[in-house]
Amino acid sequence: MVAAVIAAVSQEELEAAHCWLDHDRVPGRPELTEFRRAVRYHHAKWRDANGYPIGTHRTRPGAPPRLVGSHLDLEFARESGASFLTAKAVTAARDRTSYVEPH
Repeated sequence: MVAAVIAAVSQEELEAAHCWLDHDRVPGRPELTEFRRAVRYHHAKWRDANGYPIGTHRTRPGAPPRLVGSHLDLEFARESGASFLTAKAVTAARDRTSYVEPH
């Protein structure tokens, strides 16, 4: 197992980046909670540094969507393939999802 050093991120920083999500809290596991929040913040900073549009999440039907900094805008992600690591991965994913097999 590879250990990673994750810097703690304050609630204010997470809220400013639209990354404070209650479901990141893991009861009885503060180190895991801190890790999840730090990774979400890191994803938001990556998205922002690349100039990619922020994504949203709808918590319940009829409710307005909320911004989630660690998510890409869905339509942008579909068009750009920005969530994939390489152009070959984008091509492979598009090829595999472009054909629906019978049955």
